[in-house]
Amino acid sequence: CRPAYIERLSAWLDEHDAQECGDSLAFLNFQHTGSLAASVKREIKKSIQITKNARIYLIYRDSGTEKIKGIFLFGGRKAPAWAGYGSRGGKVTDVDES
Repeated sequence: CRPAYIERLSAWLDEHDAQECGDSLAFLNFQHTGSLAASVKREIKKSIQITKNARIYLIYRDSGTEKIKGIFLFGGRKAPAWAGYGSRGGKVTDVDES
């Protein structure tokens, strides 16, 4: 069962001519002023009622540094499906994307 916000996010992506790039991954050009991440988050919030379980991650090229960056717009990291299978157990930690 897909959460309702996924259908609305799909509509939002379609309205922005996003290209499919695999499971749960899309590419789009997004016109904005100021911070790209803040602009995308604001636009999504206007169109979609985000639930507490929603997780949306933005990967983008920083216009100032030309570095590839990533940030959670909604939600955060959780333990991956493969956690605990390897010989090195460990804790999931976030990386500073700045």
